[in-house]
Amino acid sequence: MHAVQVVMFDIQQRTTLGELSTPFIKYVVWSADMNHVALLSKHAIIIANKKLGNASTGTTCIPQQTVLSVHASAE
Repeated sequence: MHAVQVVMFDIQQRTTLGELSTPFIKYVVWSADMNHVALLSKHAIIIANKKLGNASTGTTCIPQQTVLSVHASAE
C-alpha cells in the first residue's frame, strides 16, 4: 500500500494547517459541524479533526460503497 500526503491548506492565508500520511484516498466526508473528517480509502477509514490531528485508523474488508449506501439510506 503506497502512502500519500493529505494536506489541509488555508487558501486565504496561504498556510498549511495540517498534514497526514495516508493510503490513497477515494472519498472525503466532513461532519455536519465541520470539526471532523473521514478519509476513506479502499481498505481503511481514517477519522481526524479539522486540522488533520488526532487521527484514528480502522481497516475494513467491507466495500466502502456499501458503507456509504447504508449511511445515505439512514438519513
